[in-house]
Amino acid sequence: MAKPQILVLHGYTQSAYIFSKKIGALRDCCDLHFIDGPIELDKSDLPNAEMYDIERFDESWTEIKELLSKQKFDGILGFSQGAGFAAALSAVLVNPDLRPEFKDVHPPFKFCITVGGFKIHDKAYDHLYPLPVSGDKTHFLHVIGDNDMIVTPERSASLVENSPNGRCERHPGGHFVPSSAPWRHFFLRYINSFNEGGSFGNVEGPQPTPESLVAKSLQGTPSSQSSNL
Repeated sequence: MAKPQILVLHGYTQSAYIFSKKIGALRDCCDLHFIDGPIELDKSDLPNAEMYDIERFDESWTEIKELLSKQKFDGILGFSQGAGFAAALSAVLVNPDLRPEFKDVHPPFKFCITVGGFKIHDKAYDHLYPLPVSGDKTHFLHVIGDNDMIVTPERSASLVENSPNGRCERHPGGHFVPSSAPWRHFFLRYINSFNEGGSFGNVEGPQPTPESLVAKSLQGTPSSQSSNL
């Protein structure tokens, strides 16, 4: 069986190369395709997560459209501002009427994973929200760090609350992709669940819990300890 193809968008102050070194463990179950963008910020821009260049976002649509017209992906994973863009792109592929130039460019992703993401707060993007209901072609998984000082849990909530029935998992760390063994195994289970005959995201969380969090509920016990990448 061919490995799932996943498009990966990095976060603040990173590049495709740097981020590829931080989540390489996922290569065990999928082929990761790292691209630069949608925005590259200097460290001086931090910790203000509201600082993003809408014009640069707009340019990224053109770049992404060209890529998607040439290659097909099963899912997308975004971190930080890359997560915000990944969610917006996923919404457009489900409903190309949101950006008509994407009609017939690429089928909807099977899943969208956001880590430390946030809703793009600009009126030019308001029509993209709320995101499609999970199960309507694309399943959304949102990962939040309870001690994230860059994109705070409250900022991430703005994206999660606009993701009807999207799944949300939390970890006790900061602004990074959790990498402890329970989290690595969870990501592998989740991605593999979209293979033929799989459960489409209905897998056990990073640690046994009574139930997984859903978008409209940000309450719950933090997940297992994660190591900083």
